[in-house]
Amino acid sequence: MGREVKRVALDFDWPMDKVWDGYVNSHYVPCEACHGQRSVDGEWLDTIINLLLLAGGNRTHPWLARLPLAPSGAPTHEMTRLTSGLAGREPSVFGHDAIDRYETTRKIIKAAGMPDDWGTCKQCDGSGIAPEAEKAYTEWTPTEPPEGDGWQLWETVSEGRPSRLCSLRPRI
Repeated sequence: MGREVKRVALDFDWPMDKVWDGYVNSHYVPCEACHGQRSVDGEWLDTIINLLLLAGGNRTHPWLARLPLAPSGAPTHEMTRLTSGLAGREPSVFGHDAIDRYETTRKIIKAAGMPDDWGTCKQCDGSGIAPEAEKAYTEWTPTEPPEGDGWQLWETVSEGRPSRLCSLRPRI
């Protein structure tokens, strides 16, 4: 988890488990057509690719065996070779990841002769934000917590909140 040290006011009292309001864009309104996802067809392709890459992972995922149309045997090394070719690399110990899914999706769309933006929501152009809220959302700027003589460790992998690890305040 990433962290950074911030200077904060000595009387700054913000809950440790709450994202700082100044980092939350209140203008976010999800697109009605895709709810911040891809088009329905794009979601279908994502689902199929997830299944394909699960079958080509380093071990057979138990969920695959319960599929109604699942073959009687487990996938072999040949399936791993196929999915590695699509993903552009071998699966890790944990199987194929999001980068592999992206590469596989890109290659399948290209092989089908479809445009690069196939599966992208036509209403929001893939931003996931309602078109009527897009301008306010993109023009919004975050605000920092009040600066002062105190020191505080903040998470940087969330939207930004004080870390439970420590808060350092000078002795008075």
